[in-house]
Amino acid sequence: MRFMKLCYCVLLFPALGMGMSSQVRAAETQPSTKVSGHIESVALFKNGLVTVRESIAIPGPGRYRLEQVPKTVHGTFFIESDFPVETLVTTQTMENDAAERKVPVMIFEVGATESRKDAGTISLFYLTKGITWSPSYWIDISDPNTLTIETDRGDCQRRDDA
Repeated sequence: MRFMKLCYCVLLFPALGMGMSSQVRAAETQPSTKVSGHIESVALFKNGLVTVRESIAIPGPGRYRLEQVPKTVHGTFFIESDFPVETLVTTQTMENDAAERKVPVMIFEVGATESRKDAGTISLFYLTKGITWSPSYWIDISDPNTLTIETDRGDCQRRDDA
């Protein structure tokens, strides 16, 4: 029985994207206001991958466009907001130096609520490729009373505890 429930979830998940509102689909062609994100924090998740928290100031309900689309990995992308938000990643034709080219953009359709009709913030959380950590030191704890740290440059520090 457990297997059947799992299958239903797996089969229904792709269908959720197909139920996207016509408002967001129309956002591909309708005008939108450009916004930019501000990275608040980056944390090492595992070697080569980082978690990013990015915030976007929103002046209120409307249609907004983020031109720096996050490059997520492993399907990790979460949104936190006081507003109802629908998103769509698509391409739009942008004019740059008398040349037109299609670039990826993220469209936000931000709605109003009874308690929230003014400015606010949308927070994005995602996993992406980034920081790596390569230790360049050795720690020796073989002696229970002495800690030795040696760097790859040959520096050596010892601490003796009685």
